[in-house]
Amino acid sequence: MPLTRPIPKECQALLRDLRKRVPPPDILPTSRQYSRLSRDMLRFGFGILCPCPLGLDPSAKFHLPNCCKDFTRQRPKSYTRQAIKLFYVFWDEQSDARAAYKAVWPKGKAT
Repeated sequence: MPLTRPIPKECQALLRDLRKRVPPPDILPTSRQYSRLSRDMLRFGFGILCPCPLGLDPSAKFHLPNCCKDFTRQRPKSYTRQAIKLFYVFWDEQSDARAAYKAVWPKGKAT
């Protein structure tokens, strides 16, 4: 299944920095059910706190950062409030793990 839509152009600088700062994970994200939202979302790892791609960034204070305050001061300047929100919404709309992974890390080799 393809992406629901392309990554927003406002997120391109964020995506460039994310690719530099976070190596491609060895695994594909898995679909996780979040009851309060009553839908599945793609996350890396297992357990209660499973990160999205932004949560894998070394400057993320939380596994699911959704605003600038959720990062340390060492975050790249491209991680603006708008870019974080747009990327987060884009990622949570995706249902095809491989397509979403390849959109973020085109050269990654997850199994």
